[in-house]
Amino acid sequence: MADRLERFNYVCEDATDTTDLKTNAEIARFHYFNPNGLVRRKRKNDDRIWELIEAGSLGYGYYLTDGGGNYHRADTIAELAGKRRVNTIALEVAIKLLEEHTEEQEATIAEATA
Repeated sequence: MADRLERFNYVCEDATDTTDLKTNAEIARFHYFNPNGLVRRKRKNDDRIWELIEAGSLGYGYYLTDGGGNYHRADTIAELAGKRRVNTIALEVAIKLLEEHTEEQEATIAEATA
């Protein structure tokens, strides 16, 4: 039991990437709970987009399309992170969609701050 808890803590707190994770469930948990995961990256981008909206650099519509109002991709990762067995294709699609979304967010942020 202690080994499983240590492994969970490693995946959720200490891992820096997914190269040494053993299962799809660990990869999903990494992206949802870990500070280096995609969901944390999205949340940081959401906060930055909100700051730009409050500063007047972006319109409110960006909150709905690129910011915190658009959370279904992260919700998919959360759903997978809660499962014991995770389908490889479902995980790969969820990660790819969230990566694309965060890259779009970062492009929007770069344009607004340029």
